[in-house]
Amino acid sequence: METITAGMTGTQFINALNNIAKVYNVKDYGAVGNGSTDDTIAIQTAINTAFTAGGGVVFIPRGVYVIGGALQTNVGGINYKSQLYIPNANYNNNTRTSVKILGESVPNFTQFSGNLAAADCIAPMTGSVLRSTLESSTAYSYVIASKGASGNFTSGINYNTCLIENIQILVNPDSSSRVTLGGIGFNDAGDALITNVTVTPYNLCLVNSGVPINNAVGIAFPRILGQASNIGNMCVVGGFESGFLTGDHTLLNDCISYCCKYGINIGANYNGLLISKFLAIHCINSIYVSGVAYFKIEDLETEFYVPGKWYDSVYTVLDTNNYGHGEIHHQTTEYNVGFSPIRFIKSGGANIQCYPIAFAAASSFTVTGKRSDATALTNLLTTLAAKGIIIDSTTAS
Repeated sequence: METITAGMTGTQFINALNNIAKVYNVKDYGAVGNGSTDDTIAIQTAINTAFTAGGGVVFIPRGVYVIGGALQTNVGGINYKSQLYIPNANYNNNTRTSVKILGESVPNFTQFSGNLAAADCIAPMTGSVLRSTLESSTAYSYVIASKGASGNFTSGINYNTCLIENIQILVNPDSSSRVTLGGIGFNDAGDALITNVTVTPYNLCLVNSGVPINNAVGIAFPRILGQASNIGNMCVVGGFESGFLTGDHTLLNDCISYCCKYGINIGANYNGLLISKFLAIHCINSIYVSGVAYFKIEDLETEFYVPGKWYDSVYTVLDTNNYGHGEIHHQTTEYNVGFSPIRFIKSGGANIQCYPIAFAAASSFTVTGKRSDATALTNLLTTLAAKGIIIDSTTAS
């Protein structure tokens, strides 16, 4: 058992404290964090050591840690499709554990990636930064991921719990300012907790980004048949095909997507998704429902940008197959306009009820047709939809 004594030096005290608390400092495994040295192997060694020891905290002090390693495609037969990975444990393995990657300080969220046309605003290089230098040609590949063995109880899920906190991930845009690599791939994790994390392109103002390729995802949460504890708190992503990809048992609080094709891609789930607050800024589609899913969004805030960019807004809710079941409470604003409920546009979504959080100023209007005339109801619904009181006149949602 580790003990702390009065005669210890500062270094001895820190080492003893780390051993008691199961903290694995990546610098003890050779990481430098100077923005130029490749720290991929050192950080993966710290993760593996924590896992082998029965779990713990992989601590990343302030600095810029270059992640230049290749995608790991065969680790014990598992294709992680990521540069770093959380090792696998099967559902019936009693040594399955929790591995937490913890940065020293919260990322700077203020104008962290540039969302103004005239701004030359890029992500700050402060805090605990993982800066990938890899350009990927593989779909759904990531800087860090979790994945299980194909013969697991639920095929492909890693039953270790994965946690990331206080980390900024910067992915490398290609020569056309396009993102090719995702940030966190926990789609095949059993349980995941991600707090105070940003994922954006390196050295690129997002409003000047290009169309992302290779199905790049900012943060992917556990998919259908994942386990019960999946939470995202204060996470900000930008420049991806899907800012967030969600599945079963997921809770998102105060999360933001900038300049994405899909702010949130809601995949199939059996057990529901709750979003307490989500902000989609300059996304083509704020919410995309890609599988049969059940969800509630308590506060969806959308902001639209000036036209002429690849991420020009099309739909607030895209659900052409009517996969979604649930409700959305929303507030829509438009650049240089302010509150603009008519910009809330839904495609499909017959089973999704939508409610504006705030209404436009009261005004009178005239409905044509006699009360007994069937066209009068159609005219009323169309008028209400135009004023943002209901979402569309065809489903009267």
